[in-house]
Amino acid sequence: MSVDDLDPFPPDLRAHRLLPRLADVLGGTLLYRMPDRSTIVAGLDRVTTIEAGDRDVPGRLRGVLDTYERESRASATADGVGDVVVALSHDLQWALRDPVLPGPPPAARPDGPLAVIAVTGTTARFGPAGEVTVAGRDAARVRQILAEPEAEPGPVDPPGDEDPPGGVPPLTDLLEDFDERRYAEAVAEAQEALRAGESYQAVLAVSVRVRPRAPLPEYFAAVARRYRRSTYSYWFDAGGCCFFGNCSLPHVEWRGNRLSTRVLAGTAPAPRSPAELAQIRSALDTEKYFAEHVMLVDLERSDLGAIALPDGVHTGPLLAPYVVGPTTHLDTEVFAEVPADVTLAEVLLASFPRGVIVGAPKARTQEILARLENRRRGFYSGVLGIFRGHPGELVSNTIVTCGLVEPDPEGPQVRLNAGGGLVAGSEVEQEVRELRLKLRYLV
Repeated sequence: MSVDDLDPFPPDLRAHRLLPRLADVLGGTLLYRMPDRSTIVAGLDRVTTIEAGDRDVPGRLRGVLDTYERESRASATADGVGDVVVALSHDLQWALRDPVLPGPPPAARPDGPLAVIAVTGTTARFGPAGEVTVAGRDAARVRQILAEPEAEPGPVDPPGDEDPPGGVPPLTDLLEDFDERRYAEAVAEAQEALRAGESYQAVLAVSVRVRPRAPLPEYFAAVARRYRRSTYSYWFDAGGCCFFGNCSLPHVEWRGNRLSTRVLAGTAPAPRSPAELAQIRSALDTEKYFAEHVMLVDLERSDLGAIALPDGVHTGPLLAPYVVGPTTHLDTEVFAEVPADVTLAEVLLASFPRGVIVGAPKARTQEILARLENRRRGFYSGVLGIFRGHPGELVSNTIVTCGLVEPDPEGPQVRLNAGGGLVAGSEVEQEVRELRLKLRYLV
């Protein structure tokens, strides 16, 4: 990928600007920009929440997904009414593990919603060329909002491919930063486990707590402008959960008998010129990044292979630079041919949680991370997706570059998370720089 290959024109954010008014009409709301650059804003009906304290979480989750998939295939419309929306918390992983394996420490034990499944009611689809189609129960009220005068959109920030003079303006007030000393200690402990052969790579995450300087939907829109080239942009508010973000890391996409995902691993600043792109290629072309990336590709091949046809797993070109907001990652597509009778539940859970946000091998690395992070991740590094019953396909992303809303009497707080892959040869200073880079456009 060259700098010239990147589309410099930001995607239309009209849906983001209208989100506050549309949400007032729709109630529980999803905004989702998909890889085809269309954006759907939908009211969410028949919301089912699966809690950490429920009995037989895996069985109940699969049962709900099977029911919703069957009904959506029978009744969903081409306008998107009747599609299934699925949000899975990262902490769901503990309910899916073999019960003979160790569980998490007390501070990381799941609490609250592990999954929220809903059906789209009223939908407004904003096409990449500016066209809008509306359908569903509240279609007339949504059309009325679309016809009302709009405020002028805010400036794209930062402009072009460069930060403005003086750096990126802050969007939030920082309430709690991550402790770099404590992070360094956690890195050292992780590397002890890595050198002992307990794990080969671990994706250690940190979090910061902020208070946005604008109402939440406006803050979301401002961040979306900064991540205007990201594949996915999403806002989810239903079942007592609210989170939002912008990223290019899919969970899986499923069309017909083809299931695909991407491994994005290895991080550097985004290029502003062909010369900088060449420098980034050189910086990422190291034994460390290559070994990490190929290991995660193999992990993904193994996960998808569990539901694929024999000899049905393949990879695209390895280690292609991919620009997401202020960062460049190495990118490899992994795809699989799956049987015609594979289910939505099987597809969603085949590689859950993704190796790129846990590490390898996953079972033991989950335990190491839970001990070192000593907290719940919640929906960060979980899954958000839409199963489109007509024509019957899934688009889903991994929930990264995101904010999790935490109510507070003085105004909503947002917890921002960032993670990075560690190997035995990782250097703390470099890892901290990567974490700061990933948080840069969010704060």
